Amino acid sequence: MNAVDYADYDGIGIATLIRAGDVSREEVLDAARDAIAAVNPLINAVVETYDPTSLQARPTSGPFS
Repeated sequence: MNAVDYADYDGIGIATLIRAGDVSREEVLDAARDAIAAVNPLINAVVETYDPTSLQARPTSGPFS
C-alpha cells in the first residue's frame, strides 16, 4: 500500500483490507507516515507521531486491531 492507495480508503475500509489479509498493519502504518511526510509540511496539521513499538496499549479487538 502506498500513500495514494491509503488516501482512497476510510478507517473502516482499511480495517477491512487488513482483516482480509490484503495489506498488513505495517504497510498501512508506512503509508500513513508517508502521507504525513508528503502533506504535513504544507498544512502543518500533525504535531507529533509515535513509534508504534513504544506504545504500550494496543487494541486487541475491534476494527482497528
